[in-house]
Amino acid sequence: MRALESVLGQRFDRLQLVIALMPSADRTRAIAERAAERNIRIELVDVDDAHEAAAFDAGLMAARGDYVLFMRADDWFGPRALETLLQVAEDADLDFALPLRIGDGTKIAAELAEDTDTLIYGSAPEVRAAAAAWVEAGAFDAVTGRLLRRSRIEDLALRMSLTRDPSAYMAAYLEGCESAAWVPAARFHAGGDVCATQADQTGIEGFERERALLLELTHRWNAGDEATLAVNRHHLRQVIACINEVCARRAISSIERCERVRDILEAPATREAVAALNRDVEARRAMGLMYGPIVRKNAVACCLSARVAAWMGAPQDMLSRRRPAVA
Repeated sequence: MRALESVLGQRFDRLQLVIALMPSADRTRAIAERAAERNIRIELVDVDDAHEAAAFDAGLMAARGDYVLFMRADDWFGPRALETLLQVAEDADLDFALPLRIGDGTKIAAELAEDTDTLIYGSAPEVRAAAAAWVEAGAFDAVTGRLLRRSRIEDLALRMSLTRDPSAYMAAYLEGCESAAWVPAARFHAGGDVCATQADQTGIEGFERERALLLELTHRWNAGDEATLAVNRHHLRQVIACINEVCARRAISSIERCERVRDILEAPATREAVAALNRDVEARRAMGLMYGPIVRKNAVACCLSARVAAWMGAPQDMLSRRRPAVA
């Protein structure tokens, strides 16, 4: 209901809300059907496939607007967020607009954006030059919570059911993108931790593929050393998410837990990221408690650090992340 109300409560009517109904045993269908009866802007589509990629594609097929924005059932928008995002996109004729994402794996604090104006990149070279900032802002982490031009998706023949990987989807979309913006006045609340969810679903292998993809992309964009550092910072945060996910499992022994963490620590991509960040003092500080044990490949210390942070209810990157150029 919070997701529905946050969309329908926006102060503009040029809106189509497509609800893709996947197989479920909860009250989702009843809630959606009641809402559709009361509001002609709502359209329901049934999805037999239990994978959310199929739901995204089904929603896209039913969409008729110039712009689309995917969201999950536990996401929601701040007041006037969609209106603000769309206004910026239409005024500047954007291909991509990223709101301020709150509450997900990017952990971007809202106060960082209080005095920041909308940043618009009006050409493909400008979009590529901001590669480090897009990585830091989590632009490649998910397909949810960003405004995309529907015609561009169609021209590129992008389908989540084909790529399955959000990073590959967003990399393909942003490749050659002619205009983009970060809009801090538009607040998108991500209900789940994207990084933790990916850690649970794909493990370190998925994050290693994402790192390789982003390194290749930033290399093609000639984005420079700062973009490479941003990718490695991003990867180490994902490594921390994987360690936290392993340590949160109750069904494995402490010996097996340490062995899995050790495998993560000794993975080539992890060691390459550590080596790259040894020259970045600020990034090392931003990694918080976990960075030292990762450098030393100390699996036991990593497990203890994860337990302490879980007990305190705090993320491993307990200090504020460095502020990227667009977020």
